[in-house]
Amino acid sequence: SSVVRGGADQSVTVNPLLAFAPAIFLAVTVLFSLRVLPPVARLVSSGFARRGPVWAHLNSALFARVPTTYAWPVAILGIAAGTAVLSATVVATLQQSAADQSGYTVGADLRIFPVDLNRGPRTKLLSQVRSIDGVHDVSAGLRTTGDIRAGGQGTPFAFLAIEPAEFAEIGVFRSDYAPLPLADLLVKLENPELPPLLVPGSAKRVGIRLRSNIIERNIRVSLRLIDANGLSFAVDLGAVTSLDWQVRMGWLPPVAARPVEVAGLTFFELTPDELGTPARIEIDDLMYEPEVEGEAAGTAIISPVILESFDDPDVWHALASSEGADSSAIGFEYTRSIDSVDLIDRGLQIELGIGTDLGVRGIVRSGTNRVPALFSVSALESNDLAVGDETVLHVFGRSVPVQIVDAIEYFPTLDPVDGGFVVVDVAQLWRHLALSSANSAGVAGELFIGLDDPGETSVIDRISSEIGRLHGVVNRDELRELSVVTPLAVAGWRGASLVTAVLAIVLAILGFLTFVPTRPASDRSSLAVLRALGAGRRGLLVMGAIEQLVVLLAGVAAGVGTGLVMARLAVETASQTDAGVNALPPIVFSTNWNYLAGLVVSLAAVGAAVMVVDVISVRRINIANSVRTSGKGG
Repeated sequence: SSVVRGGADQSVTVNPLLAFAPAIFLAVTVLFSLRVLPPVARLVSSGFARRGPVWAHLNSALFARVPTTYAWPVAILGIAAGTAVLSATVVATLQQSAADQSGYTVGADLRIFPVDLNRGPRTKLLSQVRSIDGVHDVSAGLRTTGDIRAGGQGTPFAFLAIEPAEFAEIGVFRSDYAPLPLADLLVKLENPELPPLLVPGSAKRVGIRLRSNIIERNIRVSLRLIDANGLSFAVDLGAVTSLDWQVRMGWLPPVAARPVEVAGLTFFELTPDELGTPARIEIDDLMYEPEVEGEAAGTAIISPVILESFDDPDVWHALASSEGADSSAIGFEYTRSIDSVDLIDRGLQIELGIGTDLGVRGIVRSGTNRVPALFSVSALESNDLAVGDETVLHVFGRSVPVQIVDAIEYFPTLDPVDGGFVVVDVAQLWRHLALSSANSAGVAGELFIGLDDPGETSVIDRISSEIGRLHGVVNRDELRELSVVTPLAVAGWRGASLVTAVLAIVLAILGFLTFVPTRPASDRSSLAVLRALGAGRRGLLVMGAIEQLVVLLAGVAAGVGTGLVMARLAVETASQTDAGVNALPPIVFSTNWNYLAGLVVSLAAVGAAVMVVDVISVRRINIANSVRTSGKGG
């Protein structure tokens, strides 16, 4: 995964591709100089042969006739520039990748698990941790593996329920995780909260009026309540045994913390295959009986107080089951006799389908009939779904109806491969779990925590102390330091980057300075002859400058291109885990151009110094002496 890698048996292996990277640079740059530069120079020279300035024709002719003279400086510059770019790209990419991967693994500044969240988003621990100084915000998390449940089980996927608003504040996201900013997409998971349907603290019994189209003693009716601490309770209202209207009342659990909220109504039928008896049940007038204290408690006639008349059926929705969404709840009208007067009243008609959820059917009080969900693209593909579809998930042993509100590529802590993943709002999910004995659902809870100062260890200690029990803490900063990618690769490239940059600059300067005295454009005799033929000093200086510029540009361009290619190969191998699997999220390549800028500035400074020497040399040319000396030598 890098130039040098340590194995589990303390052995060391060398990646030959990266070890011979300089040789590859040399071959590429030399071939570029020998094969590409001469033909281009010939074409340019032929173009300037009849028209154009003399210096342009002379420069192109020199490059075309003596390519070997220019090949080795281009090769040296290519090696130097390529080495600098390779080092700068690998280091910058791996460092950014380490930060991205630690953020993806943790999801926030801290991730703590397991945590007791058997009361859902109302768990007191959440408010206790939020109240700690130094904590920015906290999101509850419920994690499991689920599948599509609509008459069967689909491809398994990872499932995560979070608090969208809180996670949007503290989550660590990247722009390529989704088509839109992921924090904005999380808003789609939220639904307007309904005002809670609270049972007054003075109530001692609660119940409803109901009737059914069949008598089925195996179907028992229960009113589901959630107390102030988030615990779920059931009030048994008896079996379905009446075809006519009948008032069913049950005692409120004395251990339930007041006030209690009505969450829904369930019908339980013990079945071996999750297939129940179809039935039509009509209900009206959710009511309670207040407790009477004092001397009149034993003789007072207590009249029930109506808490909900079901005039608005849109807030009551049928639960899903093993057969999908085969139950329904709609409003209906019926004739009711009060004091010998027939009146038209409204109630709720519940059609119980054949499917059950471990024997449970019923209705839930919610602002929507479907829980909004974000699906990964891979989850959509593996289950043949699309954005906007409605389906039923099987999670935590329960069936939850959802609507796909959007598709995303990645989400922190979730793997998009295989079956993909699904993300929902924990509050919306909990309404469904609370109707099915969620207190014993065995949910695996965790906390995502954002800190004002991630480096403040005392805050982390206070959080751990508040949580208590045995739990694990994953710190994003610590994980970034350890690095998800091979530590030897990161440390090696990080430590060598500065050294390679300095060596590249020194190599380039020495190579260029070695080339300067031998370059054809600096030959004093040739310059004197050109002056004798009428070439001006400015033209000679331009010819020398063009010669330098072409060599510098060709060498640096070849090195940069080759360095970027080699860096991509190096990073793709160095970013793999020890199991040979690419870490999440995918690598985003970046280059620290400061290294190359330092090389270019250094070469520009040397080139400027050479131009100063050329100016002095051209001014000192003695045409007569140079021609006479050249003639004697001939």
